[in-house]
Amino acid sequence: MEKRHERTCEVCGEKFLSSITYGKCCSDKCRVRRWRKTEKGKACVVRSNKRYKRLDIKKICVHCGKNFITARANQKFCSGCSKKQGAYYGHKKHRAKFPEKNRIRDRTNKIITRDKTLERQPCEVCGEENAEAHHYNYDHPLNINWLCKEHHGMEHKRLKVLQNI
Repeated sequence: MEKRHERTCEVCGEKFLSSITYGKCCSDKCRVRRWRKTEKGKACVVRSNKRYKRLDIKKICVHCGKNFITARANQKFCSGCSKKQGAYYGHKKHRAKFPEKNRIRDRTNKIITRDKTLERQPCEVCGEENAEAHHYNYDHPLNINWLCKEHHGMEHKRLKVLQNI
């Protein structure tokens, strides 16, 4: 039968039973903590962080003008302003700008999902099954043309060109 010795962990101070007399740590976690306090351990941690972590970039927030530190090169807002100016804020702003269009879009989606009186159709141009609803006139919400994502984008570009002429 193996004899166990009661010892005290040098890192966390907890009492533990060890089968070896020279055991200094109660667990692997504590052993790693102890190793990282040594010079060799500190050097390994610094070396691994340089390899895997991006360097901190000092930036100025576009919204409030405060300095902030980030690891992402394309971040424009500090953490406080990103909540206000993020994608959700842009979506809300767009919905507020065009309330009638959003009301009709919401009503169309409700008719498709809940009432089931309107069914999704394939694309009118290429016949692709996954089509989106396109309204030419928001005064007639049930007058819908079904277009795939590609043709829907092309139609919006065409209408934009016609409006600028």
